[in-house]
Amino acid sequence: MLVGTSRRSVRGITLIELMITVAIVGILTAIAYPNYRQYVLRGNRTEAKTAMMQASQDLEKCFTRYGRYNHDDCVAFGRLRAGVNSAGDRYQLSFAAVDDPTVQYSIQAQPRAAQAQDVCGTLTLDQTGRRGDSINDAAKCW
Repeated sequence: MLVGTSRRSVRGITLIELMITVAIVGILTAIAYPNYRQYVLRGNRTEAKTAMMQASQDLEKCFTRYGRYNHDDCVAFGRLRAGVNSAGDRYQLSFAAVDDPTVQYSIQAQPRAAQAQDVCGTLTLDQTGRRGDSINDAAKCW
């Protein structure tokens, strides 16, 4: 037996120490989780931008081949007109209404499910490459 060792020093952690540790972890989680969630939403937004750029390229191929964007043989136009989901099903892409669909187009990407919490809302892209969103802060969202 050890001489001079108090019983207090050989015990485990106290309830107070455990509660302080739990409180610190809770505070760190409360700060970190919202930032993490915004990072995930911003990362998922890239999925919509990629799908919109691909659809835009496909529509430009149609215009080069047929002289118009809304040709019946244009697969990209048909898919957008029907509404197609992005690769991860986080956005629904569609052909937005325009004045003359033979010479102009506007692609919309509407967030779906959990992605609907994204601050940018619906993203848009037109035939001139102009980018937009439903909160009018395209520089932040694109």
